[in-house]
Parts: sequence; C-alpha cells; structure tokens
Amino acid sequence: MNRTTTLILVVGLVFFGSVSLRIRSEMNREHVVIAPMERPAAQPPADYVANPVVAVEEMDSGPGRIISVAPSLTEILCALGMRDRLIARTPYCRYPPEVTDIETIGAIMDTNYERIKAIEPDLVLVTANSGRMIEDLQKLGIAYFAVSNETLEDLYTAIERIGERCDRPRTARALVQLIRFDIDRLTAQARASRQTPMRVLISMGNLPIPAGPVFVAGPGLFFDEMLHRAGHVNAATGAVDAYQGELPIEKLTAIDPDAIIEFRNDINDQTRQELYNAWSAPGDLRAVRDQRIFTVGAKEWLSLGPRAAILLHHMIEALSFSG
Repeated sequence: MNRTTTLILVVGLVFFGSVSLRIRSEMNREHVVIAPMERPAAQPPADYVANPVVAVEEMDSGPGRIISVAPSLTEILCALGMRDRLIARTPYCRYPPEVTDIETIGAIMDTNYERIKAIEPDLVLVTANSGRMIEDLQKLGIAYFAVSNETLEDLYTAIERIGERCDRPRTARALVQLIRFDIDRLTAQARASRQTPMRVLISMGNLPIPAGPVFVAGPGLFFDEMLHRAGHVNAATGAVDAYQGELPIEKLTAIDPDAIIEFRNDINDQTRQELYNAWSAPGDLRAVRDQRIFTVGAKEWLSLGPRAAILLHHMIEALSFSG
C-alpha cells in the first residue's frame, strides 16, 4: 500500500467517523421516543401520562404555574412532563394518582374564580366548549388556552397546540406519533380477528332508576370512532343526532343493542348484578339476555386524553367476549 492510498483511507475513515458521530449525536438529541416500529407488536399500549418522555432540551420549558379544568387537559400536561407545573385542577382530574394531592378550584358549574385569581396562574387550560368559563376568565384578565376534545383528531391537535403553547413542541409531536401508532396497531389487530360486528351502545351515564332516558355517545364522538376501530358499530347512530345526547327508553328498546358499555368504579359480583337488574327494567334487551353489558374503567375515561390507545385496548378486550 503506497503513501497516497494510505492517506485516502485515513481521510475516508475520519470522514465516516465524523458522520457516524453526527448521526449518533442527532439520535441522542432526538431520543425523545423509541421509534414505534421497534416496539413488539403484541405489547399493550404504553401509559404516556404516568410515564412521560420529554425531549431533553424542553425539560425546563413552559409556564411555571398552570391550572387545568378538564381531566383530558390534566393528562395532556402530565404526558408532556409538566405535572410539577400543575397548581390546581377540577375534582374530576384524578389521573395520574399524584394529581389528587393538588388543590381543586371546582368544576365548570361551580368554579372558584376568587381562588383562581389568588393563586396567580400563568395559564389556565380549558376545553373549547367551556363557553361561560372562557368569558369569565376574559373578564378577570386571566390568560387561558382553549382546545377541542371531541374526536381523536381533536386530541392530536390539542396535544400539539398545548405543546406549542407550553414550549414543548418536539415532545408533543413525538407523543402524537406514538398514540397514532398504538391506535393503528390495535385497529389492525381487531380487524385481523374477524370478529362478528356488534351494535354497541356507549352509556355515558348510569341508567336512571326507575328507568328513564340515558345519556349516550352519538355519531362523530371519539367513542364512535373507537367502536369502528374495534370492529363494531355505534347502536345510537340514527337515534342520537349530536356527538352525545339523551336516548329515550322507547328508542333504547327499539334499537335493542347487542352490547352495552358503561363506566363505573369497583365492579364486583353484587354491583354487576345490580347493573343487569337496572338494564332489565326497560324491557327484554338482547344485551341483557346475552350477558353483554360491560364496564370499561371509571368515568375518567369519558374524557379523551393521551391514554386513548389504552381505552381502545380495554374496549376491544371487553367486546371480544362472546357470551
């Protein structure tokens, strides 16, 4: 090997070594998340709320004092790694469990505006349908940020918009990518199972005793999309025109759903029997006869947040039961 050849090899090694170092540096800088394709297909969805992964350069970014007035917004904040910035919440914001130690400022109907003003937040996060609250915050001169949360696309947009507002855009984009991947993976698995589609009613409130109208998820709401992704259809389509609304008893018996999903805490044998007794009152429903009334977690799941894939997983698991 002559001197010229040796020199060429040395220059080449130095060049490729520098490129390799640059790539590794870029990977470290972008190591916010594990690439979705590296996660085993059978692995259950991750809980990005309890275990946030934040871009290193964004760990100190964002407002220092934030109030959240919806469970979904509280979960988005936590998934962006900002739980330590949360200074107040609603009584319904209960996940992750650590937030229950944070003071509450009431809910939409009983908001304590005096307390909100006294604790001097840098930002109040609200949902876009919080009309009266938004007006009151404007009058008080308190900075707020509103996002929609009716559909899955709303969720993705809300995460990215809050990420931008809180100076954590890279963390937010990575979070959206992971949630999308998890939901698409679960959708593909559900379709591959070739399960017979059922007409499923999503009850967003307990059936009154004596039996009366029940509040259900209508077409277009995120629950509607979840059902379709799980391989089933929304039994309330055609009976409820809005995203959500009351379903009269006569319409309930007319559509006679194949299955019903409710949201309750601490289901045991006794409460399960009470559940079936309640749904037996309106009449001879197919879901009662076939023992297809399911509970998918507590009412915290009624608010769409970064655990959307976990909710879909629970729904697929529940509806895979064939009784």
